Amino acid sequence: MSYPLAPAQQAGPSSAPCVIRPALVSALQAQGDKGRRALSLMRDAAHVLNNTDAFHAPYEVAQSCLRGALDSVLSIAGEEFPGLRSATKAVTGAAGAVTDAWRRQREVEAADLDVLADAVEELRAEQADRGGFRTRQIGHLVAEQTRQEMGLAETEAARSWSAFYSSASGVLHGSDSGADETRRQFDDITAAMEQLFLTLPERADRLRELARLDAPVQQDADEVERMTDPRAGVYFFQAAVSGRWLDLLPMARLLPEQTRWPAGPYLRRLLAEDPQRVCAWVKENLEAICAQGPGALSQAVAVLGEAGMAAAAVLADLVRSRPERFVLVQAAYWAVGVAVAERTGQWVAVVENILRDRDFTASESWESGQLLRELIATAHPGGRLRIGPDRLGGIIRSALAGVLAGHLGDRDASLRVELVNELGTVTLADPPHAIVVTLMRAVLDLALAEARLGVPVAQRLRGVHGKLPVAEHRARLVATHLTESWPHDSLQAEASADWWQTAIETARQAGGGRWPNADLADFLTLLDAHCPPELRPQMEAALEETLGTPPDAAAMRAWVDAFPGPVPNPWRIVRGLSPVLPETVRAPWQPVLTVLEEKYGPPPGRPDPVMKTTTSWVEAYGGLSLEAFTAQARAEGTAATVNALAAAPVNNENYADEDRAGLLGELVAQDPQAWAADSAVIAAAAQRPALQAAYFNALHFAAGSGRLDSGALVPVAEAAFAVRPQAGDGPEAEQLQLVISNLLHHAWENGMSLRAVEADAVTWLRGLVTGWSTPRLP
Repeated sequence: MSYPLAPAQQAGPSSAPCVIRPALVSALQAQGDKGRRALSLMRDAAHVLNNTDAFHAPYEVAQSCLRGALDSVLSIAGEEFPGLRSATKAVTGAAGAVTDAWRRQREVEAADLDVLADAVEELRAEQADRGGFRTRQIGHLVAEQTRQEMGLAETEAARSWSAFYSSASGVLHGSDSGADETRRQFDDITAAMEQLFLTLPERADRLRELARLDAPVQQDADEVERMTDPRAGVYFFQAAVSGRWLDLLPMARLLPEQTRWPAGPYLRRLLAEDPQRVCAWVKENLEAICAQGPGALSQAVAVLGEAGMAAAAVLADLVRSRPERFVLVQAAYWAVGVAVAERTGQWVAVVENILRDRDFTASESWESGQLLRELIATAHPGGRLRIGPDRLGGIIRSALAGVLAGHLGDRDASLRVELVNELGTVTLADPPHAIVVTLMRAVLDLALAEARLGVPVAQRLRGVHGKLPVAEHRARLVATHLTESWPHDSLQAEASADWWQTAIETARQAGGGRWPNADLADFLTLLDAHCPPELRPQMEAALEETLGTPPDAAAMRAWVDAFPGPVPNPWRIVRGLSPVLPETVRAPWQPVLTVLEEKYGPPPGRPDPVMKTTTSWVEAYGGLSLEAFTAQARAEGTAATVNALAAAPVNNENYADEDRAGLLGELVAQDPQAWAADSAVIAAAAQRPALQAAYFNALHFAAGSGRLDSGALVPVAEAAFAVRPQAGDGPEAEQLQLVISNLLHHAWENGMSLRAVEADAVTWLRGLVTGWSTPRLP
């Protein structure tokens, strides 16, 4: 049902009759005795104002009736709410307790002082929030009527009830009241009661009328401002169309809140028509939005995410000033959603600042990888080189290098790079969790794309040389790029000359770090294979400079005497790269290489990863050297190696057999066929269940992956069964039991027979399974 506008919403003289609409009459009558009393007093006030000549002080009488009506409505909610009166009472009581305690015993308990302090703080809060008691009463009535809590806008609208009450009370206690003031008070109270008690269906027609207005005026906005029903605000904003509401409505009605934003649908509709205006509104009111909590800011940023490049400036400010996770995630989604053709330097700045945030990149690795892919796709879209005034490719190149330099400044991130042996195996399609490695791959991908487009090597590496410090990471990055770009740069004389100039300078910096890696080895292999004769002396001199001076005999003798101590970093680098170093560079280091080979065996032809995930166990080996035991196995045989390993000291004796077992599993995984040849002898040499389990588990894994001949499986299974532990020998024995069970199952599943021990194996396995399946609790 639609009703005419209340007098406060109509234009006309102040002498227009005061009326109470039928819908409000019914609503107040439905509230019981207190509602009917309020209705009677409102009718009396209307009668007085419509017949002022019949009263000596009509406006004071009308205000008195209005005060009584307000009392009746507010009393429906009750008095059990915090407010100034209750806070004052609490302070009085706490102060009295402190005073009494001091008079009795000349001291006050800390607990009594805490109570007084809390009461004072509560009183201060109520004094700062004048009218809070009346607002809470209205909030209770709203919750009773709508089953919803008031939001920010409704709370502001409810504050008018305190103003009504104060104004009417002032007149009741002697203040003057004129005709216009009293009529306005009547109209405002009537409108507020309608907002409070009329149901949403009764107001739906009027809400639709307001929402459909093309040119609303301030009176229309005042009507929306008075809404205390949370549902009404939602209903209105679902359909509001005019852009003028953004200027007319109070901020409280438009702002997002922690868990809701009634005006959100309206802002999104306005965004489609005028994104610049909405973005400017968010920027102008950013402090007020943030004051509502992170949920409010998150909703605002989500709306900005739909604004395209119009939101770039405000998002750039937000990412810098408020780098909370939800802001960065929404900004990342925005960046991905902007069309490539619309992206500008400001877009790059937003993405760059997101990627600089280490907390974000650590927790949002997928989003970070997606942003890096978008940067690469934007630099030279469709494989077309950006030229002339379009400098976006260069901006992105510099931004990537700057972000990488920032991450490499973190010690943990730097270590993660050193643990990656080969950057060529990293892809942006399936990036690793370590963002710093993904960043290096992104820099390499962009540089390679520019090499294919004919960008000179100095230009495409300008960001790397300008942003990254002269250190092992920069040298490795440049060396990897030069290796990848060689097929393109070597095709043209000018590009090839620039490539060699950069390569020799890079070789002069390639000997730093703690560990050698496959990237540098591949680069040095390329240099040695293709270096022009006239440049070879420069190249070899550069390598000699970066590797430094070899140690003298005294230093080597001291290291041998202290063995097994740590290998100095330069020695480790030279040893790892020695297979690919030119002979003239390697020769001065030969004494060192000889000593290291005696202890660890010959180095691999290409450096192995610092840490490897093996096919059996993943362990640190407790300081044991895989290379040394590999060399011993070649020289003395597998059984002697296991015997030595079982007695080898480790860094932490609490995990001694765990470390030995991990290394034994790695040894077996290197050449399962050789290690399976004397399985019974090796099992006896292993001595303990933990080592035996590691040995047989590695062979079982090799058999399952096809790396162990089927003919070797039966002797291995028999040897394992021969060292089966007794029940109750501890967790290592249980592990060995599981491994033996797996070997037996694998042999039988493949149709193999264990010959003489098969019957005993079946009996043993049946007893084992029975023990496993017996309940441990009654």
